[in-house]
Amino acid sequence: MNVLEQRIGDAVKMVYRRMEAACASCGRDPSSVTLCFATKTRTMEEVMTAAKYSRDTPCVIGENIVQTALERVKDGVHQHAFDKHFIGHLQTNKINQVLTFADCIQTVDSARLAEKISQRLEPGRLLRVYVQVNTSREEQKSGCTRDECVPLVQYISEACKNLRVEGLMTIGVQSEVEDDVVACFRMLAELKTEIAALSLDNVNVKELSMGMSGDMELAIREGSTMVRVGTQIFGERNYAKKEPEDPTTSSS
Repeated sequence: MNVLEQRIGDAVKMVYRRMEAACASCGRDPSSVTLCFATKTRTMEEVMTAAKYSRDTPCVIGENIVQTALERVKDGVHQHAFDKHFIGHLQTNKINQVLTFADCIQTVDSARLAEKISQRLEPGRLLRVYVQVNTSREEQKSGCTRDECVPLVQYISEACKNLRVEGLMTIGVQSEVEDDVVACFRMLAELKTEIAALSLDNVNVKELSMGMSGDMELAIREGSTMVRVGTQIFGERNYAKKEPEDPTTSSS
């Protein structure tokens, strides 16, 4: 075992221990929470090493940067049996590229974006999507508002029959005040309940993608089913080769 594998392997095990402890503290089954590896700026070797320690089948890989993901496709990373989620801000001019590798898009935040994705899917393909909600109401973050969320899900159900809404996603506020962070996660959980009560076609919001390296315990306590972790596993990011792209949906 080389130094890189030792470091990343130990880090992944630590994340799972944190997840298990958080679940134990609120009476949840640890298997009810999936670990999504947030791979922004990470090398192919780092991604493949982390995936070896995944307990989920398939391993969930989160891609933020379109160009990096396309390079991994070329290098053969995505030929492996990963569940590939796009978790970055999606510009409409990059939809076609994202559709070449993504099994799920977590950052649908407008009817226009949903419609564009739906129109560009190949005939017969059904794509899983999550609706991203800006629960912290911060202007620099992507995501629809709380009030826009349910109408957006209804629109996708009615107008985008090749999209299946399977989850909601948010980035909690970065705050030392725990109640402020919890309020973001609780809002998303409440929206999940509201949507479930509507029994919409092509909608089965079973996933809450919320919680990252610094706040996963709070997110799990509030019902998260997927935490997106990068920094604790891989270390601080290297932005030297970062593609120019909206950073507002950074997930780690």
